[in-house]
Amino acid sequence: YGIEPSKISVIPNGINPEDFSRGGETVFRKKVAVNNNPFMLFLGRLNAIKGPDLLLEAFVRGHDEWNQWHLVFAGPDGGMLESLKGMVNNNDLSNRVHFAGYVGGAEKSAAYHAADCLVIPSRQEAMSIVVLEAGISSTPVVLTDQCGFNQVSDQGGGIVCSASVEGVYNSLQQITSNNDDLSNMGKALEIFVSNQYTWQVVIKKYLSLYADLLTRKCN
Repeated sequence: YGIEPSKISVIPNGINPEDFSRGGETVFRKKVAVNNNPFMLFLGRLNAIKGPDLLLEAFVRGHDEWNQWHLVFAGPDGGMLESLKGMVNNNDLSNRVHFAGYVGGAEKSAAYHAADCLVIPSRQEAMSIVVLEAGISSTPVVLTDQCGFNQVSDQGGGIVCSASVEGVYNSLQQITSNNDDLSNMGKALEIFVSNQYTWQVVIKKYLSLYADLLTRKCN
C-alpha cells in the first residue's frame, strides 16, 4: 500500500497463562473416548480453510502405522462435519477418530493438556492463536506454512509443513515416532511463548510504541 516498512510496527497477539492451567485432562479423555491412548488434536472450525480434511486424509493414510494413536476434532461445524464423518465411516475408523464439538474455557485448556500434539492443517491463516494456547500448555504443534508462524520450527517447538496431505502425513510420521521428542518440543514451545507472547510482554511493546509516537509528536 505504499507505506515504508520503517513506519510499520507489528505487535503480536498475547496470551494469559492463567487461562491454561492444568486440570480436567482425565475427564476430557473420557469424554472423547481415547482412554490412555496418545492422540493428536485439531481445534477450530470444521471448515475447508482450516484444512481438517487434509489432516483426516493424512491420518487415514497412516493409521495402520500409528495404530495406538487417536485423532480428536474439537470445534463447531463450518460445513464439513458430515463429509468428515463420512470419510471416517468409510474407512472404519469411528473407534479412533472422535468429534468433540465446540470446546471452550476450562475444557479447552484440558484438551490442550491432554493432547500429545496439536495439528493445524490450515490452507490459509493469520498468526494462529491456537499455537500460543498449545504452547503455553507445553503441547507441541504441527502446522502448515500458511499459518504465518514458522518460528515454531525455528524454536524447536514443533514441525512446519506444506498445506497438503503429503506434508501433514510426513510431519505426523515424525511426531508419532518418538515420545521423547514430543516432550522436548512441548517444553521448547512453552519457553518460547512464555518469553515472547504473554500479555505482560506484549503490553510492554505497546507502551514502547506509544512512548515513541509521543516523543515524535513532541519533537
